[in-house]
Amino acid sequence: PEFLAASRKVGFTGNVGGAWRHLDADTSGSISLQEYDAQSADLLASFKEWIESNFGCVEYAFRTMDTDGSGAVCFSELKRSCNRLGYRGNVRQIFEFLDIDVEPGRR
Repeated sequence: PEFLAASRKVGFTGNVGGAWRHLDADTSGSISLQEYDAQSADLLASFKEWIESNFGCVEYAFRTMDTDGSGAVCFSELKRSCNRLGYRGNVRQIFEFLDIDVEPGRR
């Protein structure tokens, strides 16, 4: 139902079932980011692995990177942490992937 609704919302008029079967390469019944955009999935996985090996968990990583205490991590804070601790992936793209509009201090 979600895929059909999303297809209609974006104006897709082709074979929705065929599109699903094409995107769901492993026939798991769901479409993963790896199936949809492997390059982005690999970048995010490498960042997650780097976070876990350097900070232990995502929450602690972002609290540590938030050097100004604003409750959010800006690009310069993310880049500084990545450079300091040796992350070699595309930091700008990671920031764009993770940049969501939220109120500081709220999930």
